Order: sequence, then structure tokens, then C-alpha cells
Amino acid sequence: MTTTRRVLIANGIVQGVGFRPFVKRLASSLPLSGTVQNTTRGVKIEIQGEPDALELFSTRLLAELPPSAAVLSLSSEEISAVDGEKCFNIVASGIDPVSSVIIPPDIALCQKCASEISDSADRRFGYPFANCTDCSPRYTIIEKIPYDRPNTSMAAFKMCEDCEKEYGDEENRRFHAQPNACPACGPKLSALDADFRQIEGDPLKKAAENLSKGGVVALLGIGGFHLACDAASQEAVDLLRERKKRPGKPFAVMARDAQAAKELATLSEEAALQELQSPAAPII
Repeated sequence: MTTTRRVLIANGIVQGVGFRPFVKRLASSLPLSGTVQNTTRGVKIEIQGEPDALELFSTRLLAELPPSAAVLSLSSEEISAVDGEKCFNIVASGIDPVSSVIIPPDIALCQKCASEISDSADRRFGYPFANCTDCSPRYTIIEKIPYDRPNTSMAAFKMCEDCEKEYGDEENRRFHAQPNACPACGPKLSALDADFRQIEGDPLKKAAENLSKGGVVALLGIGGFHLACDAASQEAVDLLRERKKRPGKPFAVMARDAQAAKELATLSEEAALQELQSPAAPII
């Protein structure tokens, strides 16, 4: 039996999109041994096994990418085999002299995380910062590369035991999800009044109450403030225009789902509707 080892360097959107967990699952299923590693250059893969299995790995690597991943280039070089290697592992990130990583954009909340937030029996019920390898913030939380939790704004939040188990379970969709968090260990919402005094009670409910009364809510994120009001209330919209000094320029309107969007606007192409529901979830 011939054993071959190759080193592959993947460049593109390959960090923060579940690429390393995907590589590990794929390699382990063939089965092949080796390692996968984030670097400042991209993702480095060392893969070892029979030549036919290596070829299949390379083919499936590009054909079965995670939803938000994109490989723009993939180099391959044969290197010396490692004796006695039995399994495939994700290893600690490394620093490369060449820095060419594309920082991924933020990704819209996936349906699985949304379902957990809505499930009163789930431990993330009502938790606005739920995320996994397929969704949620990337660009707005990263401070430097490689994309690892210590290099993001989540470094200040130590994962609890339950989140650690998810992070280490390769069958879990939160396997190596760097921002993984829950109500017990992650960031929390707070609500302040116009004088920056703490408002008691559930921040989301307080915000909803203010919106229903025609008020304006300022949502503070890492990238700045998002100002919101009830788009069905002319008085509320006028108040927001006055405060933003924006008398005529259109505002973006947030809709619950695709059906609600169709009721509010004419979507000229089916492609526009598909784009709204894509991981990018753009403002159209």
C-alpha cells in the first residue's frame, strides 16, 4: 500500500466559516490522517493516505464547501510521509510570513439558531447572541488574524462547560465555532434611557414597548448605532427623520420574512427574494 502526504494551502474566505471542521470531517470519513491549521496566509492542510483517497479528498474539498466558504486558490505539494500517524486533527493556528487571509463578512442568523432562540425548552431561548459555524458575526468582532477566539472581541468571555462541550464535539454544528456562547457565559443585552441610566427589566421587551408607543430605539453594535422605529407609524417615522435630519432619503424597512417583504414591496425578480434569504441577507 502506497502512502502519500501532501500539503495544501487554501486561500479565500476560509476562516470563520466552518472550514476547518469541514476539512476534519471530510478527511476522517475517507479515512485520511493529517492536520488542518489556520494561518495568517489562509488554511494549511497536511493530508496523508492512499493516492486515490487523496484525489477524492481534493475533489470533494472544493465541491462540498460550507455555505459561506469560498476557495479562491488551492496549492498542493507532495511532502514526506509521517510514520505512525493514525488520525486527522485541527491544530493550533500559526503565523506565516505571508498574510493574505480574507476576513469573512458577518453572516445572517441561520434557521437552526433561530429555532433555538424561539424554543422555550432550549438553553438559548431568547438569547440574541446565539451563533454557530454557519452564522452570526465575523468581520465586526475580529481584531487580528488568524481567526481564533483570543483574536476577537469574544476573548473576554470564557465558554461555560456546556459551550466547551459543543466546541469540542466534531458532530456538533458549533464544533470550533469561535464566538460560541450562551446566556450563562456570553455577552448580555442591557437597556439605557436617554440619560444613559439603566432600565430595569427585559431589554428586548422594553425596546418593543418603546417601539409600539411610537418611540425610537438605538441599537448599539460593534459597528455603531442602528436607529429603529415602527415603520407603520407615520408619527414615528417623522420623529426619526427629524432626529436624523433626513427629510427625504428612504429608510430601510425590516420585514419578518419573505412573505411579509412581498406584502410591503414589489420584488421585481425572484433572484432578489433569494438574495434576501441568503446568508448575506443584504439590504435591497
